[in-house]
Amino acid sequence: MNLKQIPMWGTLGAWALCGSLTTLQEARAIPAEEDQQPQQEGAETLTRGPVHEAFAETVSYNPVAGIIVKKEPPANIEEVPPDQQLVGNNVSWIPGYWGWEDEGSDFIWISGIWRNLPPGRQWVPGYWNPIDAGYQWVSGYWSDAQTEEVAYLPEPPASLENGPSVEASSSDQVWTPGSWVYQEDRYAWSPGYWQAAQPDWTWMPAHYSWTPHGYVFVPGYWDYDVPRRGVLFAPVRFAPDYYSRPGFVYSPVTVISLVVFAEHLFLRPNYCHYYYGDYYAPRYRDSGFYAPYAYYSDRRRGFDPIFAKEIWQNRKDRNWLRQREADFLFRRDNENARPPRTWGALQALARNPDAKDARAMAFVKPFSQYTKDAKGPQRFKPLAAPDKERFLAQKQEMVKFAADRRKLEGVTKGAGAEAPKRTTVEKTKFERSPIFGRAADKLAKGEAPPKLPPMRKIDPKAMPGGVPDTRGPDRKGDDTAMDERGKPGPKTDLPNDPREGKGIRPKGNDQQPKEPGNETIPRRKATPNEAPQGVPDRTPRVDPEKTPKVEPKKVMPREEPEKKQVEPRKVVPQDTPRREVPEPERKIVPKPEPKVMPKPEPKVVPRPEPKVMPTPQPKVQPQPKQVVPKGPAVNPAGDGVPQRRGNDRRKDKDKDN
Repeated sequence: MNLKQIPMWGTLGAWALCGSLTTLQEARAIPAEEDQQPQQEGAETLTRGPVHEAFAETVSYNPVAGIIVKKEPPANIEEVPPDQQLVGNNVSWIPGYWGWEDEGSDFIWISGIWRNLPPGRQWVPGYWNPIDAGYQWVSGYWSDAQTEEVAYLPEPPASLENGPSVEASSSDQVWTPGSWVYQEDRYAWSPGYWQAAQPDWTWMPAHYSWTPHGYVFVPGYWDYDVPRRGVLFAPVRFAPDYYSRPGFVYSPVTVISLVVFAEHLFLRPNYCHYYYGDYYAPRYRDSGFYAPYAYYSDRRRGFDPIFAKEIWQNRKDRNWLRQREADFLFRRDNENARPPRTWGALQALARNPDAKDARAMAFVKPFSQYTKDAKGPQRFKPLAAPDKERFLAQKQEMVKFAADRRKLEGVTKGAGAEAPKRTTVEKTKFERSPIFGRAADKLAKGEAPPKLPPMRKIDPKAMPGGVPDTRGPDRKGDDTAMDERGKPGPKTDLPNDPREGKGIRPKGNDQQPKEPGNETIPRRKATPNEAPQGVPDRTPRVDPEKTPKVEPKKVMPREEPEKKQVEPRKVVPQDTPRREVPEPERKIVPKPEPKVMPKPEPKVVPRPEPKVMPTPQPKVQPQPKQVVPKGPAVNPAGDGVPQRRGNDRRKDKDKDN
């Protein structure tokens, strides 16, 4: 389906859903434009291949060196922009470059594009760098237009990004991944966060771009949504004798509908390119190609801002992501369901009346037909001669700009396949690119991007090789929001955040000041000093504290009935659990057992005896105390000695008898 056939709804997913209504008619109309799409021997228009880097920039968490090929790339061809220009106040023509095709083991020309430039950014083009092992690709990137010098940094540590660990507070938010930020002489982790999604705009997160001279940090920026970015043209495979002939000039004539970003899009991180078309066969997965849904699910590899925005646009459709995966698997397992790979194959399929999958053939059409559609979201005007001269002069400036960059960054032959690892920062003056977007404040209100999000706070707890706190600015004070994949993120917080109040402390640290039941903590600290006083473990630690507090209140007023002395024994196990509620269960189990035992009885009995004895002794036993003094008074003149006192009594009894 072509982008021009439907008014822009702000979402590629909507186009994909409605594509089946119009694609058949478009597919049948393609042969009518054959005279406007000449196919010459030696030049083959491809309906699959790399997407121009300036149109869509990939984001890898751990950037790697570019691919290396043995063959030397040809000199740039003479390319001129089409005769129709995209209307806009921030539009420019960005020239094409040579890209590598694995299956053909040869270079193909990635055609130039009409680009609605990202506000406040400048395009730094990529280049092929000659090394001992062959030729290595160094990717381009969108730099800040105000940059006056470029800093080449040491290799950043392995990314700690693992996706969000908490849900978004609103369905209107999208996740922004974290990244390492170089400060002074070390890297510090800036955690990811949720931010509000913006209609018509896509947030490109901060990332690094590899160069042979070091790593370049690319701050985050707002870019247009894919439907508003411009015009993407098909790549071309040239025969060497075709583009090398004198007077050869190439101008793109075939448009790739932007619906491919919702239908047939792939990522190849090791080449830093998006790809479109037929890369469904399993062997492409082994070559580093990823379907967007697969790249999105692997949160440790990289981030796809285009797919993330599509997910947000289709957030109300619960089956959308599942359907995307099902479509990919179906095309992977059914070769006939895949789109054609060349313009010639597409035309042949369009003529076939038995063609069933019309949608697979409708994302490519001639540029002349594309510009005539008045219902499309984009407007075109004839390219004026002064503008054409300006773009051609700009192209020559870009060639020099890329050559200067290669001279500055490139590793000359003899240095090996890889550049030596940088250990220090090197800053170099940076000449402004000939292609740069207007500043945000220079654009009209309807064309200006949203404000940049505030600078994120650096996470001091995150160290290289560790796991940072990725919960973002809305993270809670507790640690209950553990990563759903069971990653040890919260373990980093526990030892480093003792000030947080109600965090989970699985280690059972007795020194935590904010555990429930703080009143019992001082008593636990005192028990080790009293432990040697008792023979059994833990029993004497409780009794010295309990007996003085329980006895005067409960034993003394109930001393007469001995049966009531059992009541304080029942109170002891009731008080103990209250003191031990914050303690682990291991301490609760053994403590009530020695308190139920009759061991406290010998301690309770001897203490009330000296208190009870003095009061009953004068009342209950007065006679034994009076026997000794009254003995001599009764028998003052007795003959007997105290030892014969018993015999005298017997004699008296006999006399009486």
